[in-house]
Parts: sequence; C-alpha cells; structure tokens
Amino acid sequence: MCCCSWYLLCGTNLFSLMWLVSGLFNSGTY
Repeated sequence: MCCCSWYLLCGTNLFSLMWLVSGLFNSGTY
C-alpha cells in the first residue's frame, strides 16, 4: 500500500511538473 501511494504521489508530482513546464512555455509564446 505504501509503495502504491508513493507511486501515485510520484505520478502526480511528475504530472504537476509537466503542467508547470507547459504553462511556462505557453507564457513564453505569449
């Protein structure tokens, strides 16, 4: 269970990082 929740947390962190980077690139184009 601990491993699973950590994996989920890692996945959300990666998704958040990608979203943040995507937002930065969008800001750069504008």
